[in-house]
Amino acid sequence: MKKRNLLILFVALVVLIIPLIIRETNNNQTNQKLTLEELRSLPYLTHTKEKADETEKGVVKYDPELAFEGYNLYKNKLIDMKGNIVYLFRGEMYRLGEGYYLAGVNITGKYYWNSSTIWEKNITVHHEIALSPYDTILIASKEIHKYNGRKVEFDLIIELSQDGEEISRWSTYENFYELKKFHEPSELDLPAIPVYVHIDRNVTIIGGDFDYYHLNSIQVLPETPIGKKDTRFQAGNWLLSFCYVNLIVILDKETKEIVWSWGHEELDGQHSPIMLDNGNILIYDNGFNREYTRIIELDPVKKEIVWEYKADSPELFFSQSQGHAQRLPNGNTLITDSESGRAFEITKNGKIVWEWFNPEINEEGKRGIIYRMVRYPKDKIDKLLELNKK
Repeated sequence: MKKRNLLILFVALVVLIIPLIIRETNNNQTNQKLTLEELRSLPYLTHTKEKADETEKGVVKYDPELAFEGYNLYKNKLIDMKGNIVYLFRGEMYRLGEGYYLAGVNITGKYYWNSSTIWEKNITVHHEIALSPYDTILIASKEIHKYNGRKVEFDLIIELSQDGEEISRWSTYENFYELKKFHEPSELDLPAIPVYVHIDRNVTIIGGDFDYYHLNSIQVLPETPIGKKDTRFQAGNWLLSFCYVNLIVILDKETKEIVWSWGHEELDGQHSPIMLDNGNILIYDNGFNREYTRIIELDPVKKEIVWEYKADSPELFFSQSQGHAQRLPNGNTLITDSESGRAFEITKNGKIVWEWFNPEINEEGKRGIIYRMVRYPKDKIDKLLELNKK
């Protein structure tokens, strides 16, 4: 009888204690590193994690002979090559047009440079407003659907005329099963499991909306030599970036079918793929898990990387969740090191010829982060500034 009681007591202890050990182990692991999808569902940082070197403000390096002369746009600020603000726009800036600009977060609008309204639409912008060569506007937005026990955001591209009238819509949800053929399953394809995290000795269940694809870039392809030979890359097709599944695709301009894809086992949370005039694709490869960022130029026909930039000590250039790269007319590349609040221009050989640090530093001594900096040719902006004075 005594042995039987001891056995019952042992079994009871196992039943009670083992789950506690497992839960505590899970808690400790979660404290160290959340799951990939939980990390991605956290809001973007607004300031650097570390305190800024306050001696680094504005332009700290500028080689006029090697840098491409122009004006730099970030958020709603247009600055010259020396970092002076020459114009402030209304709201969060996205794209400059001929005599107007497009801006949007919760409301999308088209405005004259004096900030008077041409039109506004109740469209929430997620990451991107793109101008097409066909005088249309493409807006990245979101829609929520229930998927695998979660409220999940799916991407929506809304195409507008210059008058603000809707022309078409394309949804990742409506094309979900076709898209899934081109990438490995997401963590969201697994059943929803509550995750327990210790916060001040309390157990809290993390919840909220998730984001399946996270479209972060749209480009309507320009005319290129390869586009004239290969219809996959013809002018007018759409180049899209889905960073949560490390995938970039091209959609046929008429059928919206996927005609080309790349990224599996190569990309790691990428941003801003842009087809260049030579037909190659420039990509900001963040390195979400790799923990350093690189800029690559891809030959899309051969699917080979033909150029790459990373810092001499790779970990010194790492923007985990945001960023942008722009190939300039002189062959240089303008790079936004978002999570450092920094932008810099390099030659093809990687020499830095222009470097800027966001001068906005908060009371805690942390520098403001910027998502994207874009450079516009000096003569184009000078004409627009002159017209705005009239």
